[in-house]
Amino acid sequence: MPTNAINDTGVKYVYDKLDAKKVDKEAGKGLSTNDFTNEDKALIGQTLGNNTILSTDTTPFLTRQTLNPTGFSGYVREKLVGASYAWNQLNDQTYYRTSATTTVTANAKNGFDASSTAQYIQPQVVYGGGGLAPVYAGHKYLIAFGIEDISHISSGQLIAYGTSLTRLYYAPQKQNHLLIAPSVNGNQQFGFEMHFTMDAANRSIVVTNLICVDLTLAFGSTIADYLYGLSNNGGITKLRDMGCPIDKYTPYGYGLYSVKTSGKKIVGKNLVEDIELGAYAANGISTGDNTRIKSKNPCLLIGGQTYTLSATSNISGKTVKVAVSKFEYSNGAYTRVTDSGWVDSPYSITAESGFYYGFVGRFGDNIVCDLKNLVIQLELGSQATSYEEPTITTYSLGNDELRGKFDLVNGEIIASGDVKESNGGITRPYKEIDLGSLNYTYDSTNQRFIGSPSGMKSGGARNIQMVCAKYECKSNGETFDANWDKVIYNATADIYIHDHAYTDATSFKTAVTGLKLVYPLSTPTTEQSTPFADPMSLVGATTEEYIDTRDIPCPVGAERQYMGQSEDVVEIPSSPLSDGKRKLVAETSGGKTQYYFEDDKNGAGTQVNLMTYNTSSNKYVCPSDGYISLSNAGASVGDYIIMSVYGANDNLICGLRCDTSVASIVTVQNLFVKRGMKCYIRATSSTGSFTALFTPLA
Repeated sequence: MPTNAINDTGVKYVYDKLDAKKVDKEAGKGLSTNDFTNEDKALIGQTLGNNTILSTDTTPFLTRQTLNPTGFSGYVREKLVGASYAWNQLNDQTYYRTSATTTVTANAKNGFDASSTAQYIQPQVVYGGGGLAPVYAGHKYLIAFGIEDISHISSGQLIAYGTSLTRLYYAPQKQNHLLIAPSVNGNQQFGFEMHFTMDAANRSIVVTNLICVDLTLAFGSTIADYLYGLSNNGGITKLRDMGCPIDKYTPYGYGLYSVKTSGKKIVGKNLVEDIELGAYAANGISTGDNTRIKSKNPCLLIGGQTYTLSATSNISGKTVKVAVSKFEYSNGAYTRVTDSGWVDSPYSITAESGFYYGFVGRFGDNIVCDLKNLVIQLELGSQATSYEEPTITTYSLGNDELRGKFDLVNGEIIASGDVKESNGGITRPYKEIDLGSLNYTYDSTNQRFIGSPSGMKSGGARNIQMVCAKYECKSNGETFDANWDKVIYNATADIYIHDHAYTDATSFKTAVTGLKLVYPLSTPTTEQSTPFADPMSLVGATTEEYIDTRDIPCPVGAERQYMGQSEDVVEIPSSPLSDGKRKLVAETSGGKTQYYFEDDKNGAGTQVNLMTYNTSSNKYVCPSDGYISLSNAGASVGDYIIMSVYGANDNLICGLRCDTSVASIVTVQNLFVKRGMKCYIRATSSTGSFTALFTPLA
């Protein structure tokens, strides 16, 4: 007997739950309906699993390709872990500095237009004067922007412009993401300058969606230094994989953002979630063309991954064509960048990070189509496979705000904060407050304001790590300097803030109203919220996404436990619909365990095996024609018919249904059977036949 066999209580619990969810026969309802829901599957995994964990993953993300460790059952248990970061955007379009030969003007595309009478265009774009954001020595910065036309640009430099220069050379692209660490003298500097070498004088450029983010302020110096040390592409890739908003314009200013996800969406092989008639106009809107079908909306793909688009028709002899449009997205609108034109299906692309993609199909002869005779499929990989209907499962997670901080542990960024368990229990070691809610005193000698947050964890000077929307949190590894500006730190359970723009507590309190601070508590609090599924099913999944619809989302931390195959998670067949006492039987053969319901034999009919035994494979197999005659098998009224399903594909299951002409033959309808599992149906007539159909596992 397997080591994870369940006791009588467990059997009754499973049976009662499944019996309560049974679905009676409905006219016209066939094998396409999966009455064994994801909630049922999660229930079975929770009841029968022996908690064997293959691996544990703690990577914060918003969207990613589903992991599939060796031996994975497809079921994962997880608890959500909170974190917070201070997303900031330092580029204020109201101020661009020009040079002697360069003219710079803010445009309506979140960037600027620049022209020069010389061969060099040199706009200063993030300026530390005039009350705007300063640039600090030693901080690490992300500069991201688009260029509409790069055909006349020979080379580019990004310069940290102050009393000395830090130059970063790069080859300008349509989309640019640069990491830079100013090594200038002193703290506050003028800012950044872009330097474009053109192919001739009197050229102009259009820069779009320009953002400048202080990564040291956002994540703290440890993580910012780590990102910068990964090399430019490595650091950008890490930020993008986490889900940080580096590929779109975010407004000027500071904000503190914590984990807040309403649910987790699991998408199967076909990534085109919905289709409609029409094609894409240049602004991403549907043209309404009835000779085309398209993905309903452009979608953001995982950068660097290869995807294959294919169109499938059920009209014999028809050729099909496909097309892929690439879009930029800004200020709530799409702009088409490129289009593949009509190409033969299938067609593969390698996705570029930050771009959205729309997918279109048509018949080769441009005839009118509909959503029944032509469909499209997008899948990971360079090869097209058989068409599958999109499968999307969404698990509700409750939309609780979970606070904390991001840490660097063994070379990996993880979330470290509030924890929500699957039973809905939340443990909160962190608290968020509005800095304007505190009262302050001003220490003029050290040029700092002192406040006392309620319940704050006590520690030595600069020992407590906090996250603040505007002020960098200093650590005890840094030597105190009374000239620090725009920083925060602790001493015991008090906070100290340096901000040279203010010298009295009243005006400072007013200025920081609305700014958020997340800090650790001396005693964590607990609360009860909405439970979520445990485990979650990733069976057949291609991508998984934490849903966060805010303009600036926060990567979701979690502790995900991947459960092993076979006996760790098992599926139980649907309970029979007829009255009677039954046993749940576990039968192990060849290292695999099958579960099935068996009637109590007191007064029950005999068992008639309708399967054919194959001596070479040592298995019972389904008849080749798929039809089994009850009368030919010698079945009588009240007999229990055994069918053990084996197919060539592990992903196939067998469903049993009655022919419409002999609907009274069996009492069990829409019974889905896992490959290799025995099932029993009961004959209520000694004539007629039933149909065994194979269909993909839902």
